[in-house]
Amino acid sequence: MPVACGIATIAMSLPPTLARAVWRIREAPLRRALAARRGDHPVPSVRFFPPVAQEAEFLDLWHKVAYYMPPGSAASITIPIAFTPSFALDRPLEFPVPHYLAPVPPVPRPDVHVVQDGDRSLAHALRAADLVYVLDWSAVPAGSMAAESARVRNVDRHGSSMEAWTWASFLHDQRPALQRDADLEASRQQLQARIAALPRYPVAYVFGTGPSLEQAWQRDFSDGYRIVCNMIVGNAALLDHLQPHFLVAGDAAYHFSLNQHAAAFQRDLDQALVTRDLQLITRDIYGPLLAAHHPHLRGRVLLAPSGKLPVQFDPRRLPIYYPMGNILTSLMLPLASALADRVCLLGFDGRAPQDTGFWKYAPAAAHADLLPAIAAAHPHFIPKTNAVFVDYANQHGDNTESLMQAGEAAGKRYVCLNESYIPACRKRWAGAVEAATPPAPTRLP
Repeated sequence: MPVACGIATIAMSLPPTLARAVWRIREAPLRRALAARRGDHPVPSVRFFPPVAQEAEFLDLWHKVAYYMPPGSAASITIPIAFTPSFALDRPLEFPVPHYLAPVPPVPRPDVHVVQDGDRSLAHALRAADLVYVLDWSAVPAGSMAAESARVRNVDRHGSSMEAWTWASFLHDQRPALQRDADLEASRQQLQARIAALPRYPVAYVFGTGPSLEQAWQRDFSDGYRIVCNMIVGNAALLDHLQPHFLVAGDAAYHFSLNQHAAAFQRDLDQALVTRDLQLITRDIYGPLLAAHHPHLRGRVLLAPSGKLPVQFDPRRLPIYYPMGNILTSLMLPLASALADRVCLLGFDGRAPQDTGFWKYAPAAAHADLLPAIAAAHPHFIPKTNAVFVDYANQHGDNTESLMQAGEAAGKRYVCLNESYIPACRKRWAGAVEAATPPAPTRLP
C-alpha cells in the first residue's frame, strides 16, 4: 500500500484529535515546500508535474507551452520526463506537431528545459519552481494544502474540463494588477466611445450559430445594434449582409486555444477585425494571449471583467462578462439589454431531443470539420455521456429565463425570431401565435 494511502486509511480510523495530527504529518513536506517560495513573482519559474511518461503527451505539452507560455512569460519552464524504456533522453528529441494542433512559429526557447527526472513528488516540484502545472491531478493529494494553493494549477487534459481555461489565463494571471486595471479601463472607454458614435437604435439584434441563422438572409437588420457570436466571423458573405458592430467570443477550447478549430477562428477573427469596422468583446483573461499572438489587433479587442450577478443593464458599466456558462447569457444578452429596450434573437435554436453533442450548428457559422480537434486537444472538455449535454442545455435554459425575467422587470422586451428548444426563447417567439406545430418540450428529458 502506498504510504500516503496508508496514512489516509489510518487517519480515518482514529479519533478526530489524533486524525488531525496524522494529517499534519502527511502534509508536512507539502507545507514546507509551499512555504519555500511565494509564487507571485512577475516573471515566475514554471515546472510541470508529474514527469511525462508518454511521447504523445510530451508533444501535446511542448506545443501548448509554445503557444500559451511565449518567450519572456516565465523565468524558466521545466518539463520533466520520467525514466521509462520507451521514452527517454538517450536520443535527440523531435517535436512534430500533433495533427489536432496548429503549429506555432518556431523560435529559440532557451527558457524551456527538458530534463530526465525520477523524483515524482509534488514537494520536489514545489521546491523547484514558483508555479507547478499539474498534468495528472490524481497525483495531488485530495484535500491537501497543495490542492488549494494558487501555486498549483490543474492542466490535466484527461481529467479537468477547465484545463483550457487554466492554460489560456496564464499570461493574464502574471500581469500586474495595475496593468490589468488599466487594460479594463481602456476597453471601457473605447466601448463607450464606440456606442456614442453609433445612432441611438431602438432595438438590438443578437445572432447565434444555430441552424436558424440561415433565416438572416431574409431580412434587413440595419435599424438596430448588431451583435454576432464567435464562429459567424468566418462567413464573409454573412458579415457583409449583417454589418455587425460587435463580435463576442469567450470559450477557451473553441476559440482561444491552439487546436485546429480555435486556430481557424483566430485566422477568421484576424481577417475580420483588420478589414471591417468591427470590434471583438471577450473576457479579460484572453487579452494578453491575444496580444501575444495578434499584437496588431490591439485597440480592436475590448476586454470584459467578470461581474457579479444579478446582471446590470447600465450601459455606462459595459462591458461586463457574467459567469453563466454560455456566451448568450454571459455577454450577449447583458450587452444588448444595456444598449436597447427591445432585443431580438436569431440563431439560438437550443438542443433538440435527438441532437448529439451540445446542439446543432448552422453550416454558415461553424468549422464542422475541425470540431474533433477540440476533443483531441482537450479530451475532458467534451462530455462523454448524453446526460451531461442535456443537463447543460437545461441549465442554459434556466439561466436564459432568469436573465430575461430580470430584463423585463427593468422594462426590456425580448423577441425570438426563430422557433427554439430554449424554453425562454420559445415563450418569446415572434411567430408563436401563428405556429401550427406543437410547442417544443419546455425541458429536455
